[in-house]
Amino acid sequence: MTGNKYKYGSPVAVASIAVFIITIVTLIIVSTPSDTVAAKKLMVFVRGTDNSVYYREWDGNVWSDWQGLGGNITSRITATSSATDITIFGSGTDNGLWTQDWNGSAWSGWQRIGGNVTSDITSAS
Repeated sequence: MTGNKYKYGSPVAVASIAVFIITIVTLIIVSTPSDTVAAKKLMVFVRGTDNSVYYREWDGNVWSDWQGLGGNITSRITATSSATDITIFGSGTDNGLWTQDWNGSAWSGWQRIGGNVTSDITSAS
């Protein structure tokens, strides 16, 4: 997953997922990462083998440690953002669409939107 992404309004290269795998020893990633930029931070979201969602932040200088958001997600996570808010989506073990929001200071916790998801999830901002 290498490509041009925007950080602070200018394009930057995002490192290959191999960098994330090398830097972690206790988290095994089982989904393709999803990324978004909010509040001048690049955030990368993945699903672990325990079906929980994890993320890391890049502030322009250093990556944060992996942080867990819990959940029982069975799909790839997709993320969208505004200037300060982030919304992530994934399908759960019940095949329902689940979401969690970051309001700039705290995560909302998982909320079920509903439905019966049978395909990949995408989102757009």
